[in-house]
Amino acid sequence: MRLQTMASSGDGSFDEPGEGKGELQAPDVPVALKDITGGQPGLIPASGLEEDLRAELPLWNNSDPSPGFPETLLCYWDDAKIDEKQWVAPIPPPELFFRIPKRFLDEGEHRVRYDVFQSINDTITPSEDFVVTIDRTTPVLANPNHLIFPENIKDKGVTIEYLSSNGDVLETRVPDYDAVMPGDVIGYYWDMYPGERYLAGSKTVVVDDIASPIIVALTGDMIRERGNGTAHAYYDVTDRAGNRSELSDEVQLGVKAEVVPRDLPWPGIENASGTGATVTLDPTRALAGSTVVVPAGADLRPGDELSVQWGKPGTVGAYRVDKPTDADPFRFLVPKDQIAAHMGKILPVYYTVTEPDGDSHLSLERNLRMSVIPTSRYPIIQCEDRSGGMLMLSQVPDAGARLKLAPWVLMTTDQLITVRVNGLDLDSAPTEFTALDMYRVTEAELTVGIGAQEDVRVPKAFLANLRRHFQLTLSVWVSFDLGETWPSAPNFPLCRLDLVD
Repeated sequence: MRLQTMASSGDGSFDEPGEGKGELQAPDVPVALKDITGGQPGLIPASGLEEDLRAELPLWNNSDPSPGFPETLLCYWDDAKIDEKQWVAPIPPPELFFRIPKRFLDEGEHRVRYDVFQSINDTITPSEDFVVTIDRTTPVLANPNHLIFPENIKDKGVTIEYLSSNGDVLETRVPDYDAVMPGDVIGYYWDMYPGERYLAGSKTVVVDDIASPIIVALTGDMIRERGNGTAHAYYDVTDRAGNRSELSDEVQLGVKAEVVPRDLPWPGIENASGTGATVTLDPTRALAGSTVVVPAGADLRPGDELSVQWGKPGTVGAYRVDKPTDADPFRFLVPKDQIAAHMGKILPVYYTVTEPDGDSHLSLERNLRMSVIPTSRYPIIQCEDRSGGMLMLSQVPDAGARLKLAPWVLMTTDQLITVRVNGLDLDSAPTEFTALDMYRVTEAELTVGIGAQEDVRVPKAFLANLRRHFQLTLSVWVSFDLGETWPSAPNFPLCRLDLVD
């Protein structure tokens, strides 16, 4: 593009910028921050205003300066020429820059551009503008400027219950301050003593924050790490250029978000043998229940409430005892119904201390190994139609032989029973009939036993197909934990009868 030659001031320089559409690439100001959505264009950080700005540019096309045909670079800040360079030989790339003196760096938006005059064809070619923003103004906080917390926090403080009910965060609102801009950084502080200046976190403002209240979230992890006491919460704002506001006023909040550990040794278990972390209890010594004792060395305080946990919560036989015995506030009776489900297992036993404000502490666990009751302590299943040690087929009712089993120790409705009859058929092959299959004990049967209603029978047809003068066996399996575990062999005494005609 051929333009009018710029007027010279007589000293070989040019006074006015060329006119026309920018054809050359805009200069670059390396210190300028990268533009963000909604932010100020070409923002110069405050630290970059301490010295002259440097602008860089690429080599233009068809550059070929010589002594007879020099090329001239004309540099502008807005419409003021601030620098001029001329070359009479090929231009080294490191020389393609110019400086903008500090005295020009006033508040606001400015244009940085350049013209190139090539004397060989008497043309001036302008560049595109590079827009920069100078921001020396510190953010001005609102009045009043303190953080805005929920009313219940100001009244009750930050508690374990509050954090648990609110996603383990404490949200607070920053009052709208003057000229909120994307890229502003809100630093929020959480001091446990005045003047500590503990930076708890920061939030960078984005475009979506401009039209809505600015919320910052204090994490439960940070609050617990800082500990209980009185927190001093406040903030400051640093704009994207690096100008920092004054500190806001403080808000003082009570904090009880961390449970302070207590010395709570494991409980004692009456009639259990052993002294370490694992002890053993014979269930026949707990036929009336088991007593758990909170030790005298436990760190207990006025107003504390005690409870005992027997077994893992949610499992069969687990039980929470909330009230001590009448005779002793440190003794807790676990009902006998919660004993049998743990036979052959190890269960945790511990106690909980609950403070008046709801904070709770768990004691060390005691592992209780519950032994099993010997088979000989259980009743033998009976056939009501037998005669001594024989079962006469001719004496069996058409409805079948009646089976009965008396109530047993620690019997509960959480128990399942299986009853089988085994013998040899007429071809001497083993055969079996299941009279009860994983049958759940009822409340009434705790008193009268199994089969009291003559509802457990062995069909006469099954018996008729058995080999005579050969023993048939009645066997009983009982699961004490609703079928979670079963014995590998019958755990009640066997009943053997000779079958005759």
